[in-house]
Amino acid sequence: TVYRAAAPIAGWLAPAARPLVPRDQRALWSERLGRVECEPADAWVHAASMGEAGAALPLLEALHDAAPAGRLQLTATTLTGRERLAASGASTSLAPLDTPQATQGFLRRVRPHLILLIETELWPQWLIEASSRSIPVVSVSARLSPRSLEGYARLGAPMRSLAAGLRGALAQTREEADRWCALGPAGE
Repeated sequence: TVYRAAAPIAGWLAPAARPLVPRDQRALWSERLGRVECEPADAWVHAASMGEAGAALPLLEALHDAAPAGRLQLTATTLTGRERLAASGASTSLAPLDTPQATQGFLRRVRPHLILLIETELWPQWLIEASSRSIPVVSVSARLSPRSLEGYARLGAPMRSLAAGLRGALAQTREEADRWCALGPAGE
C-alpha cells in the first residue's frame, strides 16, 4: 500500500532527478522515464544486468529462430546489461523506472503482446500495468531463494496477488519451482 502510494510521487519527481543520476547514465535518463524510440514489439524481454543479459542470449536466439520476423524490445537495469543485450541486434533500452508514469509511457510506446522477465524481476508497477492491459507476464529462468520468498511473504496479500497475475514461472530448479508455487503465479 505504501509502495503504491509512493510510486506515483516518485514518477512525478523522476524527471527532475536527472542531474542526480550518475553522469554516464544521464544521456539515457529518458529511457528510464519510459521514453524509448522504438517500433511496437511483439515481446518485451527484461534482463536486469550483465549476468541476466548473458543468460537471455540463448532465449533470444530461440525466439528469433521460432519467429524470425518477430520484434523484441530488450531492457536492462544496468548499462553493461544494456550493452550486452544490444549486441543481439534487437531494439534495446534501459528499463523503465517502476513508477506508473514511466511504465505506462513505456508500454504505450512498445505495445508488447508478452513480457518475459529473466530470473526474478517482480516490479509492482510493471505487473500492475501489464495486468491492466491483459499482457501475459512470464518469469523465465526464474530464481527464488528461501530468503526472497520470506521477504515477499511479509508483503502479504498484495504481493501474492501480483505474483498470482504471472502467467507462469519457469524455474531453474525443482526447489525454486516449489517456492514459486508457494508465492502463487498462475500456470504453476
